[in-house]
Amino acid sequence: MSLSGHWPIGLGRQTWFVLGMGFLEIIQSRLPSLQPALAGLDPASRIEARTSGRAVLNRAKPLGSFEYLQVPFEPPRDFLPDTAQPLAAPRWFFGDCSRSQLCAVFSQCGLKAEQAASLLQPERWQSVSNGFWISPPAELVQEMSRPARERIYSILANQPANSAQCHPFRFRPEAFETWLGGTGLEADEERLLRQLTYRQGPALCFCDGAILQGLMAPGRFRLLVNALYAENTLVMRLHVKPGMDFDGLVRYWKRGGHVESLRPFLESLARLPGGGTVNVRWLLPDFAQERLYTYAAPLREDSSALQNCFWSAMNFFSTQPDDRFLDPRQVVRTLKSDFDQVTGAPVFGDLVMLLDGAGRPVHLCVYLADEVVFTKNGRAVSEPWVLMKLSDVLATYASKVAAPTVVFRSKQG
Repeated sequence: MSLSGHWPIGLGRQTWFVLGMGFLEIIQSRLPSLQPALAGLDPASRIEARTSGRAVLNRAKPLGSFEYLQVPFEPPRDFLPDTAQPLAAPRWFFGDCSRSQLCAVFSQCGLKAEQAASLLQPERWQSVSNGFWISPPAELVQEMSRPARERIYSILANQPANSAQCHPFRFRPEAFETWLGGTGLEADEERLLRQLTYRQGPALCFCDGAILQGLMAPGRFRLLVNALYAENTLVMRLHVKPGMDFDGLVRYWKRGGHVESLRPFLESLARLPGGGTVNVRWLLPDFAQERLYTYAAPLREDSSALQNCFWSAMNFFSTQPDDRFLDPRQVVRTLKSDFDQVTGAPVFGDLVMLLDGAGRPVHLCVYLADEVVFTKNGRAVSEPWVLMKLSDVLATYASKVAAPTVVFRSKQG
């Protein structure tokens, strides 16, 4: 059964920004920034989503049914920000605009008249060569209406200097209340958090950690931070039933390198009344088995700070990880030379790529079965290797993905 419709997840934990500008330098020194990994590629390195040429049509389907357990996976304590340090007050950057244009925005975005007047006070403005910095009062940020927050933050999100609005915590709107109910927050704390949420495209977002830090007791704020940082993952189990097509099962999972040796055990499970289940982890190649549900170890691997989704997906079947895939250009070259684009349903081992509107790769993950992928959502060491429904991965990158998803299959089969 699928859990994607009931996924209490904060989607898109962009870990170099988390709770406010006050943490930016601290987090950047400890956790490498998460940028669109291939955004600087020249046009020749972009991917064209096509449905012709050497595309392969595949109608194969995975065998068996699956059972899931969803787990809110919190990072090690050392990977979480030190919430004892005060966050800096909100500060907004508006680039490439005039003062009169900003005044028009504040007067038309849904702010109350006194709120707009407060933002227009000269002492809140700092003029720079390419725009204006504005320091809004904390009370105004807390009390803004949702329409005003959405309008202002949509403008701020276009400027990289506004890391909070560029990389907010994202939630599926239909799952937010379920997630919130599992945080352990009190009713008044939940109310404050709801008040600070806003919509960005299909996602419900939150980025005003500094405001909540000033309103919550330290221990309660730490509880919230732990919940925001948790990466929800799936424990995926294959249900082996009497009468299954074991030859087909072995063919489907063969590339993982373990299903044939596990076949006697699987057949034994099938002889139980009602069958039995096996963790899909044991059907994956060694690279994925070793990393699934873990975090990179920066003290043991010099390249761990760069091990992003592209490196992880390209090395999925590797006996020894190839660090050439730390270079995004090598990723694109290999995809073009050693893979075919696939139309139709993906199968185990296919690479699923998310693209932006210019055809530049945004994310790469590995398809397993039943719409579940092996993924690492970013390159920061605080991002674990997890299993997620593809729909949840798409929601994670919803603000960046603007082109069709592309599926690649190795020419080696």
